[in-house]
Amino acid sequence: AGVFRLNIGVGSDTYRSMFGQQPPFPRDGGIVNTGYDFTALDQIMPHPVYAAMSWVCVLNPGEATLETVKVLLAEAYKLDVAKHTKRRAWPA
Repeated sequence: AGVFRLNIGVGSDTYRSMFGQQPPFPRDGGIVNTGYDFTALDQIMPHPVYAAMSWVCVLNPGEATLETVKVLLAEAYKLDVAKHTKRRAWPA
């Protein structure tokens, strides 16, 4: 079956309320040191590379994370719609 990671871009306020301040990008382009076990299943955690951009992730989301994931996905969708609506409003 394997393991898959669901990545979700959330707002800065949501990220900070869940994990504190976003870490800086790693200079070498590697993994961000957040103290989380990036192999843990069904646990929402900062994204191992894009946490600085307020991205979160979960490996094999399941019962423990399903309801929170639904809320985070709804937020991510709203943020993306707003971003693309602004782009369309710009003069060509």
